[in-house]
Amino acid sequence: MPADPEEIRRLGRNLIIGAPAAMPRGDTPSMQTETLPARIVLEICGTGERLKTEECEGSFTLYYTTKQNGTGLRLAIAPSLVGDHGGTIGVRNAEGIGSAFQVEVPRHGRHE
Repeated sequence: MPADPEEIRRLGRNLIIGAPAAMPRGDTPSMQTETLPARIVLEICGTGERLKTEECEGSFTLYYTTKQNGTGLRLAIAPSLVGDHGGTIGVRNAEGIGSAFQVEVPRHGRHE
């Protein structure tokens, strides 16, 4: 089954919408995509402060949030959505750019 473009777009929107609120100094997030023969890579990078270790670990936990008005739902559904497409999602602190969320999904859908 091919990857669902609308679901992947929704995931990208969720990551991009949540990024500015996670940057207390109003830094600007960036999004990069790479389409390779076998997979699609999406990376959302923030230029603000890096996430703390516990924030990286809790990022995909239901109801976990560091925002005053957050619900902790936006990122909690991401692993399931990405997993449904046979992909992976992770967060890391990147040298010189703050924190980055990276999503990789097979270009032609989940391989059974």
